[in-house]
Amino acid sequence: MSRNTIRIVPTKNKSTEIPDFAGDYFLKQVVLINHLGFKVDVKFLMTNNVTDRYYGWPMNQVQFAEFLTDKYGAGNEDAIHHYEVTKDSGRTTGKGPSDYSHKVEVNSDTDNASSISNREYEERDQDKKRQIQLLNKSLLGDFVAEFDRLIAE
Repeated sequence: MSRNTIRIVPTKNKSTEIPDFAGDYFLKQVVLINHLGFKVDVKFLMTNNVTDRYYGWPMNQVQFAEFLTDKYGAGNEDAIHHYEVTKDSGRTTGKGPSDYSHKVEVNSDTDNASSISNREYEERDQDKKRQIQLLNKSLLGDFVAEFDRLIAE
């Protein structure tokens, strides 16, 4: 299935400030609806691979801080998660701000290895979740037909 990655910029926002990830505006609306128990569009969930109703969404700062403490323990939020280096061959730069595919996880004794903290690691994951993908309109009919077929099985 072909997907288009876009960032949604809020049109009702009269200020000149645009969030770091403008997709947050849209996702907050969907998250609010989801946590209130209303139906969330299945096409959106499947296109963005949201499988966890609690942690499959970008978190706000308070939720993120609580998540870090719960997962890594108080005082370990900034401890070293892993080390990484840039690849020697192939693509050696990212394709955007949340693309780290040019990095390789290595041992701590590897030359020029950079340490990545638990916080940095989880922030990268949050950045990936902020990249909203919408299904190409021309594929909508095929998507719905395939979905209906799979549900009927």
